[in-house]
Amino acid sequence: MKRPEIAAKVAEANKGKRRPDVSAWRRQAYADGRLTPPVMSAEWRLRASERMKRDNPMRRPEVAAKVNATSLASGAYERRGEASRQFWATHPEFRAAVVQRMKTRNPMFDNDTKERSLSKTRLHLSASKLEQWFGRFCALHTVPVWYTGTGQFWVKARNPDFKVHGRKLIIEVTDGYNRTPGGRTLDGYAIPTIQHYEGHGFSCLVVMLPPHMRHRTAAMRADLKRSVDLFLATGWSQIWFWPRSIGSTAIPA
Repeated sequence: MKRPEIAAKVAEANKGKRRPDVSAWRRQAYADGRLTPPVMSAEWRLRASERMKRDNPMRRPEVAAKVNATSLASGAYERRGEASRQFWATHPEFRAAVVQRMKTRNPMFDNDTKERSLSKTRLHLSASKLEQWFGRFCALHTVPVWYTGTGQFWVKARNPDFKVHGRKLIIEVTDGYNRTPGGRTLDGYAIPTIQHYEGHGFSCLVVMLPPHMRHRTAAMRADLKRSVDLFLATGWSQIWFWPRSIGSTAIPA
């Protein structure tokens, strides 16, 4: 059964032989006294919990890969998904309770939980090309910043792209491209970003670069340098655009 192909054969052979209501039957048997539910003492639960915290096998990549391969081969994921869809479709009260819980007690409302989640696979593991370009720009002009975009620094569940050394100044870099309606725009991104950081004692410069290199001209770079210098000199939050006809906005902290 450790070999995925064997697990798949066993699963295929057992199709139609398993009682679909086995869980309901077991619950009824417990209620009738025909079966005795397993008893786990508090001490046993504590020992098991500590052991799994110390050495959970699923934290080993090779074990997780084997389990995943076996589950895929046996069709376990498809069966669980179908069972979950059927349960949600036939138990509206459960759906309503889960929706209400996620509205009022969503774990992602907790900043520590959100930071731990974003620090894992959902957060990009290296600087984007846009961030790399801005990092080179700062190095060329000796702007005293360090790159923090892979989770090295957090401000209440927000991971900024750059932070100025020794000061509560943040720089976020984007290309202003509208990935979603209301996304990387003034109202949808730049202003809420500044409001978040200022709400926690940081000033923020939002740099909305042109998405294409051909638009990053010498005039653009010179104007960006002036905006960065102003940000460092005043500590005022700003939103920088290009072309300059759109304008960059300085917002006193």
